[in-house]
Amino acid sequence: MPNSTTISGSNGVKKLENLFKKANRVYIKGGETTDFIGVLDMKKVMEEICCEIKPLCKELGVKCSGKLCKRNGSIKAKRG
Repeated sequence: MPNSTTISGSNGVKKLENLFKKANRVYIKGGETTDFIGVLDMKKVMEEICCEIKPLCKELGVKCSGKLCKRNGSIKAKRG
């Protein structure tokens, strides 16, 4: 799907349902995700959610400069 694809929904499940629908697929909550997880662009995911998961990274001991957010466009977190 193109990077310009927009996803709507009131929660994560609805967003996944709508995303899958745009790709002519059916999302089944609790279904096997092995293939789905394997093709995720984790760099893009991290850029999108960096600010929200910063407390989790801190708790797990992942070093974060705080410059991972979408507006920066680079990922510099390192385990330490």
